[in-house]
Amino acid sequence: MEKQKLLQELGELLNIPQIERIIAHKLEEVKNFYKDEIDLYLDIRNNFRKTAYGNMYVCEGMGMEAEAQQTFQTYRFELDKDTDNTWKITDIEPSLPAGHYIHEIIPPLLINYMTSFEIHPTRIETAAHFTHPKLRGRTFNLRFTRYSDYHLLGAVTEIQTQVNDGPSASTMESELDNLVDINDYYKNDKAEMNYKELMYYMEKYPAFREHIFSEFFMKWKPLIDGKLLKIDY
Repeated sequence: MEKQKLLQELGELLNIPQIERIIAHKLEEVKNFYKDEIDLYLDIRNNFRKTAYGNMYVCEGMGMEAEAQQTFQTYRFELDKDTDNTWKITDIEPSLPAGHYIHEIIPPLLINYMTSFEIHPTRIETAAHFTHPKLRGRTFNLRFTRYSDYHLLGAVTEIQTQVNDGPSASTMESELDNLVDINDYYKNDKAEMNYKELMYYMEKYPAFREHIFSEFFMKWKPLIDGKLLKIDY
């Protein structure tokens, strides 16, 4: 049952004294029996809340003078899957600035990206400087946990807004396509030789290996698994 409908039904039933006593008793039993699971969830939730309220993201350097710093607001959020399998933002804090809407803070593309991850209630996923042509120049830092099949929680920080004089969405789309559909004049004739050469450089240069792994696991794999890229097979 959808969480909001369940809470609404419980709210109505709690008006009946007999049911209120039974539910209160069962709730205490559940809290004792699942204490470890509850403590783990609350720790994760409080971690994201601390990020939102206690640690503003500070951006410095980036070709500017040291004193030219910029801070960005972090938001804690929760997602729940509806009865029609649609993910919805059910909680967000701090309160949104006047004139802003919730999907401006967390665009649908970010939701599709996060919900494409496998369920792992004890792991916090991170995606630094996440962007996509459809985000039109916007860049985000993400920390989140795919807690269950119907619940996800995390924190998001937008670290770069749309730049009017930057590359257009079509230009960025074209550049991203070039990363997938690359001219093959520089490659070996056989795919096996390409794999061997790539493996040689990855084994010889650890920094290069870590770069390839991070690009694959943090950018390409989630985008491909989430069907956010058009790739010919």
